[in-house]
Amino acid sequence: MNTFLRRASKGIRYRPLPDLVSQTFHLQDFDSATEAIMAWTSARLPWSLEFRGPETKFRQFSIAKYGILDLTYSVAGIEWMHEDQGGISLLTEMGFVQSPTESFLPEGEDPTCLTELEEDVARNEVLLRLFIENKPKEFDDPEYVRGLVLDGRVQRIMKASADGDVLRRLVDEHFPGYFIVSDACITNADFIWFHKHFYW
Repeated sequence: MNTFLRRASKGIRYRPLPDLVSQTFHLQDFDSATEAIMAWTSARLPWSLEFRGPETKFRQFSIAKYGILDLTYSVAGIEWMHEDQGGISLLTEMGFVQSPTESFLPEGEDPTCLTELEEDVARNEVLLRLFIENKPKEFDDPEYVRGLVLDGRVQRIMKASADGDVLRRLVDEHFPGYFIVSDACITNADFIWFHKHFYW
């Protein structure tokens, strides 16, 4: 078995949090969003949380372009349980193993970025990952995307990366507003849903 795959499959831990998924809450503004989400989540989980990322500019861009907050919090006071997920089956579910034959990749090959996943596991951290959407699934709707193109929003989003004022205006269009938790988990790898929630 490939070294990257062997190390990642041996060390990875993952606990889905279905009780958080599909929950909706109101966020007043971008600047207070991470603290508000942490308070909302802390009231529903028995662990201590601390915001870890991503940086402001990346959160702004994901909100402006996709209406998404993809957040990471460190978790204290948790112990892994026997029923927590791990191994090859989890890596396959998350897209790090595309087929059973990939368990036998030649040494040194890493087509699905297992290196990053293994580096995360080696840090020996416990993290809460939250995937939160302002307008769930709208980007899957061709008519919604067509409307963005026709009203010029796509062009404004592309310009926003070079103009902080434009970016901020696009971010503020999402607030105040209601957000829904589309996915949530506790894991020891920040990189765990690189394939599952790839949107850049």
